[in-house]
Amino acid sequence: MTSRRPGTSSWGPTTRTTRTTTASSATRRRWANNDLGIPNGNIAGHPETTGIASFRPAGFANTGSSGTTNAIRVGSTYNLTGNFSWIVSRHSFKVGTDARIVSGAVSNPQTRPQGRFTYDRNYASNRGASGTGYSFATMRLGNPNLVQRDIVDTWPLIRRNFVGVFAQDDFRVNRKLSLQLGLRWDLMTPPVQVDNRQSNFSPVDGLIHLASADNRGPDPKTQYGYVAPRLGLAYSPDNGKTASVPRSA
Repeated sequence: MTSRRPGTSSWGPTTRTTRTTTASSATRRRWANNDLGIPNGNIAGHPETTGIASFRPAGFANTGSSGTTNAIRVGSTYNLTGNFSWIVSRHSFKVGTDARIVSGAVSNPQTRPQGRFTYDRNYASNRGASGTGYSFATMRLGNPNLVQRDIVDTWPLIRRNFVGVFAQDDFRVNRKLSLQLGLRWDLMTPPVQVDNRQSNFSPVDGLIHLASADNRGPDPKTQYGYVAPRLGLAYSPDNGKTASVPRSA
């Protein structure tokens, strides 16, 4: 004969033998081999799947771990900056750069990564008649009415790059007046998902466009025209004791 563990699909053989030795005594032997645990319960590379699954016969306390995990947010920024200044006569020149590599990821929360088995009374009832059946018996028979498992098998890492360069000149016209002239150029690439699992809505055709190796955005293009001029003026009517500093860019 065979037997099955409640809440699993694992089967194991069971053998019984009975031998009568006298009219009033008998010897009974039993050999059994049952697989322990739930097949495929622990998934390699997903430590959150380890633990005890939740068994839920209606009307009884739940067993096992709650198993709900939080969303995970991680991010990193690599930043390289530098500038160089020099003074020539009444000019104070400065040039510089700012480069950044930014990456980040947010995972979805997981519900019951160890698994959840729910049992009602219908399987053990009298053909569904009201007031009949027993959920614990249904669990013992190994017939859940609902089996659930939720794991996140993706890590949606997003990357984008930023580069900015600038040049400026602080020009001392005289003891009362100074000018600041500058120009800055910035470049920021659109965010891309490292495995091209990203999508964007296009207002042009009203469709969702999927990323590919040739269109990783997808659709947003890198803009090269972010140029910002700068003009500043500082005036001191009392030779530097106080200053009025209007600026424009």
